[in-house]
Amino acid sequence: METQRLIRRIRNLPMNLERSYLNDIACIVDKMLEEYDIFYKDTDEKVKRGIILNKFKLDLLDKQEETIFCAGFSKNGNKCINKVFEESKYCKKHQYLTFRDQLNDTTIKQDIFVLSSNETKDNINTEDLKTKMIDDTFYYVDDHFIYERDTLKKVGYIENEFDTKNYVLTDDPFILSA
Repeated sequence: METQRLIRRIRNLPMNLERSYLNDIACIVDKMLEEYDIFYKDTDEKVKRGIILNKFKLDLLDKQEETIFCAGFSKNGNKCINKVFEESKYCKKHQYLTFRDQLNDTTIKQDIFVLSSNETKDNINTEDLKTKMIDDTFYYVDDHFIYERDTLKKVGYIENEFDTKNYVLTDDPFILSA
């Protein structure tokens, strides 16, 4: 964030400040040429003042390619300082996040409503059930579960061990939902 501000501040310097830098460079080049002779490399030809000034001007005032930063925000709310990704306005990370959000918006969300057999008594036929007395109370029994006689709600299960059946009463919804 701070680097972005600094880059913007440097690029938005007023023209008079830029001109003052050029004047300072011109003074430095003039002082150098008074004291020293500057020649082209491997030749006897002197370098002229204008060529030296142009070289410094090009190096100092060369407008760099504008760095475009990501338009996304990080989790803590600060602006992202990464460079943009291939003709986009987002970096790789935020490009992926926008793609993921678009993908989630286009997918069809299906609502699933599950009825547990504990609450539906319409699918239980009492003619197929046997009546069994367990702990001094009568219950309906099929091959796997124990049901109350009044509400047909599952209240237990049957364990088949070898040739004996154990009747277990429980209110555990995980066991009764199977």
